[in-house]
Amino acid sequence: MIAQLTVLDLLVPDQGPAPSDIVTPADRTIALGRSWESRAMAEQAMDPSDTVEFAIELGALLEEGESFANVECAIDPASADSGFSLHLAGPYAPRRTGEHGIRIWPTIESAQRGHQRWRRWGMPCSVLVSGTTDATPPRHFKRTAAIRVRQR
Repeated sequence: MIAQLTVLDLLVPDQGPAPSDIVTPADRTIALGRSWESRAMAEQAMDPSDTVEFAIELGALLEEGESFANVECAIDPASADSGFSLHLAGPYAPRRTGEHGIRIWPTIESAQRGHQRWRRWGMPCSVLVSGTTDATPPRHFKRTAAIRVRQR
């Protein structure tokens, strides 16, 4: 089962009821680029019980003057089966960051937080990011952002 979240509305400035003063540190920012090696991992790992944000920066995929018309995020099926998902509502809902980025708040289902897969080196969990630009004709990108989840 793929948990999917459309984040089209997040690429415009925050105007919703839940403003944030959070500034995501560089070690929890994933910069997706044009390289054929399209998997990028955050430097900082997440404990299964953490409530912390990660940013995904998409600007390196764009040409000058171009922006995204549509961006979608989906949880990789293997990661979803492990209990990895994204908060979708309230102050933890995905939001726009900077010019071409999004902030997500990953979570592990409470029943899965004590599982042995998170011990020692943990396990990378993947967020699949797909984007369509506003160019004519539009360009399409698909990249994978990874967050290591491990017991601290």
